[in-house]
Amino acid sequence: MRQLIHLFLAPGVMFGSEYAGQPGGGSMNFYSQELNAELGAGEKLIWAGGPKQGIYLTQRDFFLIPISLSWLGTAVAWEYSVWTDGGHITSLLFGGVLVAIGLFMTFGRFIDDCWRRSKTIYGLSERRAIILEGRNVKSVQLSSATTFQFYRHNHGRGTIQFGVTPEDQKKTGVGALWAFDTTLPTFEQIEDGERVYAEIKRIVGL
Repeated sequence: MRQLIHLFLAPGVMFGSEYAGQPGGGSMNFYSQELNAELGAGEKLIWAGGPKQGIYLTQRDFFLIPISLSWLGTAVAWEYSVWTDGGHITSLLFGGVLVAIGLFMTFGRFIDDCWRRSKTIYGLSERRAIILEGRNVKSVQLSSATTFQFYRHNHGRGTIQFGVTPEDQKKTGVGALWAFDTTLPTFEQIEDGERVYAEIKRIVGL
């Protein structure tokens, strides 16, 4: 039960060398050690942190939630109709698949997203941005050719996405909403987003 409460309600983590010696240093040292194992010779961390924890809604969810609820409601109505009419087992199985998809779209994707973020750590060195997701490691070499986009959120948080195309960087409004590619390397909902963004700009020479 404690793990579930932590998964959905825990605040985001922020750590780095400037926080050494403060309460919670044990956790900071753990994350720093995880990141240090990925560093090359002479490479040093200048910032480390993690995404916001728990359930939160994005702008996309205001489109996706009504769609998922509509899907789930239609699927449940279909399954109930087939069941009460004594429909064939094939129809029942088909309806069951639709209900399962609707349940994931409505609830499961939030649980999956919470779990993914609870296992994610971010790091920034003078050479690259590092993303640890469980045992998977992504890194982005930082140079003058690196493209990235900064999205501001409430309470000083921000999201930095790497590899964004120049065309997507020019989009605004609804266009920018759907230009956000969740498959790209991303520092998602980090604390002190403006400061980290400024550090990246400094490294790439902007």
